[in-house]
Amino acid sequence: MFDLYEYKIFKSGIFLAGHHSTMIDNPASPFFLYTTLRITRITKGEADWKIGPRVFHVQAGDIVITDNVRPRAFQNVKKENPCYLDVFAFTPAILQQHPDLYRLFYSASDEFDYVVSHYLSDSQLKSMYTLLDTLSEQFKQSNTAPNYAAISVTGLLTSILAQFLAATEHSDPQVLRKKNDSQHFVGDLIARSLQFINEHIQEEFSVSALAEHVGFSRGYFSEMFKKFTGESPVSFINKCRVNYAVNLLYKGEMNVLDAALASGFGSSSNFYREFTAIYGTSPKQLLKNS
Repeated sequence: MFDLYEYKIFKSGIFLAGHHSTMIDNPASPFFLYTTLRITRITKGEADWKIGPRVFHVQAGDIVITDNVRPRAFQNVKKENPCYLDVFAFTPAILQQHPDLYRLFYSASDEFDYVVSHYLSDSQLKSMYTLLDTLSEQFKQSNTAPNYAAISVTGLLTSILAQFLAATEHSDPQVLRKKNDSQHFVGDLIARSLQFINEHIQEEFSVSALAEHVGFSRGYFSEMFKKFTGESPVSFINKCRVNYAVNLLYKGEMNVLDAALASGFGSSSNFYREFTAIYGTSPKQLLKNS
């Protein structure tokens, strides 16, 4: 699931974070849902970025954070002026020792600006660019010193997010819901759930198995998951599977049936049903349009 990243960080064989630079030049890119949290820096160009139901105009210099429960898609990208991105992706498990940072991703009000660089002063923004450059270099060194890379990358990510959180609360104290113990508890539950989904996306597993993994009954787990993310576990898992299949199809190495089976769907009919519900078209038509 993580082979699209140019640089990857693992700990004890478990994926923690990935980094790559990419270019968006498709004016009508499909919606994608990711199981990682992300910090994205726009390095060149501009575009409209639909995150959930809202649209944000982004341009060179902007820094955007995105969670893993809201689908997103670039819009209005001009081929003659593509949008270049630096993407830093990481699993929620990285934040388990700093649960207050979950608030940036799971406690935003409807007025929250995902272009978090808007909350920074000029001096803070300059400092943030330096931190992101350092983070990029640490990823690039991960092949030569993998044991230390996990420590340095995790430390830099939490430091960057802490500065975003502080700047956001200083700029607009109401835009993030207040922290409380139950929020931290559920945030940890979601983090462990998404880690499990990441690691088992190619396998068939039930919501009951996921709930058992995190130590709760299916009923209580489903209630907490939907309350925190706005999605039922079944819906979220299916979206993750469909998105994983789309990534496989875009690589051009599998046909639709093989991609569906490799994404944990037990049958092609289940895959087509879920795919159509999310994208409103067939897999072949989506690839043709893109």
